[in-house]
Amino acid sequence: MKVLVTGGDGFIGKHLVESLTTLGCDVVITSRRRSTQSREVPCISYRQVNYNDIAQLTSLFTNEQPDYVIHLASDKDRSSLSSIKSSKLLDEVINGTNVIYASASLPDLKRFIYIGTSDQYDFSVENNGFPGCYTPANSYGFVKSMLSLLLTSLHRDSGFPVVQLVPTIVYGPGQGAEMFLPSLLQALIRGEEIEMTKGEQYRDFIYVSDLATAIIAALFTVTDECLGKTYSVCSGNPKQLIDVVRLAVKESKSDMKQILVGKRPYRSGESMEYFSNYDAFAKDANWAPVVSLEEGIQHILGLE
Repeated sequence: MKVLVTGGDGFIGKHLVESLTTLGCDVVITSRRRSTQSREVPCISYRQVNYNDIAQLTSLFTNEQPDYVIHLASDKDRSSLSSIKSSKLLDEVINGTNVIYASASLPDLKRFIYIGTSDQYDFSVENNGFPGCYTPANSYGFVKSMLSLLLTSLHRDSGFPVVQLVPTIVYGPGQGAEMFLPSLLQALIRGEEIEMTKGEQYRDFIYVSDLATAIIAALFTVTDECLGKTYSVCSGNPKQLIDVVRLAVKESKSDMKQILVGKRPYRSGESMEYFSNYDAFAKDANWAPVVSLEEGIQHILGLE
């Protein structure tokens, strides 16, 4: 079977592609960037694309004829909607729309997996594992909301075989320092002082390999009766940020004196409850996370 993964050379994509090839899948990776591989790995093909060019995308998808498409590619600009340029916002919506319509042109597509973001929703509202109304917190959440709405409409209109997954905060080895945990761990290891809020916010962190298994379950385990649904995917074990920091300090053998608690104010409108549950997905996909936050931090630090 052939699986096309947009953004398959990114943080999540690399972990996912490794799992897919282990299962014996032929994988096509599309990316804005030229592949840095000196040669193509068996079972993996790299294709540089312009997501803004619908004709190029449709031609590529038609030539490759994937059985499954997983859409990961996205610019993760979390600028406020009042500060981002409208042209950039529109470009990202167009890029995602083009991927969706190129996939819709495939007559034998079995499944399209879309990865949303917690930034689309207000997770302070109990959702029973199905995210609720769109309340995008930033430009990234807005773009994801627009594409999620399009996918839901396409499924209702023509039966487009989509399953949407909305993970909480994804983390793991190889992640960029712009994200909280990698930045925290790097600063601790360097012995730097770290200014933070009081850390009363609750956050749910899902390890990247757990997300990869969730995506694979959405591909091969979830039945066709569940197409069109949007599922929350998380660890199910939210923690206050101050406790996450304490755990990182412990595992990195650092000193809590490096953490300047309360030196930063909370952001305006900051959500204090950024977590969900995976009950619905567990039922429909027979899936559950297996990596605890402690184990995940150990993996990042190379202590496993």
